[in-house]
Amino acid sequence: MNYNGPTPSNITKFGKVLSVEFSLIEKDVLFGLQQGNKVLKEVHKEMNLDSVEKLMSDTNEAIAYQREIDEMTMSKMNVEEEEEVEQELESLQAQENSQLKVQLSIPIDLPDAAKTCLPELPNPVLEQVESQEPGKQLKAIPA
Repeated sequence: MNYNGPTPSNITKFGKVLSVEFSLIEKDVLFGLQQGNKVLKEVHKEMNLDSVEKLMSDTNEAIAYQREIDEMTMSKMNVEEEEEVEQELESLQAQENSQLKVQLSIPIDLPDAAKTCLPELPNPVLEQVESQEPGKQLKAIPA
């Protein structure tokens, strides 16, 4: 079969095929836009302007509150405030220590520990391992 290059009829057919394919793509894009528009309308039905404004207001209040907390925690204490905090810490530590002393001062009666040593018993597994020849496999012993 000899190929003599594109013929005018082949070029026309190719152009029509491209035109059909492009039209199908345009149709799909249009369908996607229609579906997106429907979804947006449904979302807008669920969200009204008042709820969005309330959400924005709540968010702004929370941000302001967080900034207030940040300012309070970042501000430096003056000497008097530091002394008050130190005194309060010392007071809390003293209170905690006194509670621990009370708990530790309660006598606990425990029995005396045995003063005799336990006899050593033979260990058959250990003896078998020690008497084992090098390179010889151990046999499993049921527990």
